[in-house]
Amino acid sequence: SGHPTAQFTFAFQWAKSIGTRNIYSPIGLELSSKYLANQTLFGCSYMDGYPDFAHSRYILLVGTNPVISWPLHRAHLAEAAKDPARTLVVVDPRKTETGRLANKHIPIRPSTDIYFILSLLNVIISENLYSQAIVRQHTRGLDRVKRAVARFTPGAAEKVTGIPKATLLEMARGLATQKPSILVYDMGVIANRHSTLVSWAVQTMMFILGNSGSKGGHLLNPTLHNFNQSEKRSYGGVPYVSRVRNYPEICGNMPVTVLQDEILTQGPGQIRAMVVSGCNPLRAYTNSNKMEKAFRDLEFLVSIDPFLTEVGRMAHYVLPVCSFHEQDNMSFSFHGLYAERMVQLTKKIREPLGQSRPEWKIYSDVGKRMGLNFMDAAPIHHGFEIANKIRKLIGKPGEIDRQEAFLRLFARVGRTSYDELQANPHGLILTKGKPVDFVSELRTPDKKVHLDVPE
Repeated sequence: SGHPTAQFTFAFQWAKSIGTRNIYSPIGLELSSKYLANQTLFGCSYMDGYPDFAHSRYILLVGTNPVISWPLHRAHLAEAAKDPARTLVVVDPRKTETGRLANKHIPIRPSTDIYFILSLLNVIISENLYSQAIVRQHTRGLDRVKRAVARFTPGAAEKVTGIPKATLLEMARGLATQKPSILVYDMGVIANRHSTLVSWAVQTMMFILGNSGSKGGHLLNPTLHNFNQSEKRSYGGVPYVSRVRNYPEICGNMPVTVLQDEILTQGPGQIRAMVVSGCNPLRAYTNSNKMEKAFRDLEFLVSIDPFLTEVGRMAHYVLPVCSFHEQDNMSFSFHGLYAERMVQLTKKIREPLGQSRPEWKIYSDVGKRMGLNFMDAAPIHHGFEIANKIRKLIGKPGEIDRQEAFLRLFARVGRTSYDELQANPHGLILTKGKPVDFVSELRTPDKKVHLDVPE
């Protein structure tokens, strides 16, 4: 499935209702490494926060080009580069638009990010540049981390990364002494080797320096819904594991790199049928040739999409879904990317064209014919059935819009209301001043950050 807003919830719950754990989405392509590292450190997934560039004194960007990919940050980065009391450093194999803006662009040998990051961590720990109070009160295992990173000295890292020892020392000390500081990486690192280790090392470094959840560092702002509170309930608590490579699901999604082999490898649990909703794995996921071979091997394929994609042309059935202009929706998925967390209700501006329908209607009708409960919940299913019968008795046409009902409930749970969102058509700001206390979000049993991750 793709990952829009309410639609993903309907798809996810329908998959649960048929008893499958084979759920794939772009989360399993882009962000698995971050979420897995967060789970081991903090006991929950969504702890990256918003990069508060506006108030950072030392900004280190690795494998990311926000001037192009994140343009709302351009002004803050330009201000930091011009301010003599602040520093903007970009580490990237090529001189990007952000690199040309920076005070320093430092080239790095591709695929050596982990050696660079560990050398920074080595200096910060060996020179005691971290916050002793934070480590003592809120972490465990730094002694083991110190032993693990001991051999990744700036001198050793220079031989691998191509970055001079003096430059590595300067960056590590800059992060530690020019407070507040921030280190941000993105797809140039995430889509490369060792990205889970990089995620662990960066989060470790930011936390022990005191930059996690602080002004000028990574801010956690209030959200409509706290996914850290609900993720274990949503995903069942026990990770499903790939039968072909022993990879676990992360945030309820399997890594997409195993999908082809899960289809092509015979034996118990082999995927023989797929419903593809709002995405195109034949082009969006890795190894297109092998993916096409795998999809041709399926016995049953359904495409739920407003477009006739490559998947749709191969599918046995295409169920046309209406566009976002033709159904109510709510933006609540990626608020961590923004300085002010805003939720916006988007009302439909026209009725669905042709035979297209919203996702909730498709999943509801398919589930009903399969004898399944809507949203995999008998009380919700029977509640809607009774409400629709009452609606019919009093002469109202059609049935209850279950997506609108879901959005009303979601708004109420999220400290606002559907009516309040309707009254603010350009969006409702949730930030309202104070950021969330980072430590209060920890979900580990002892409420400490577990730095010493065995893996």
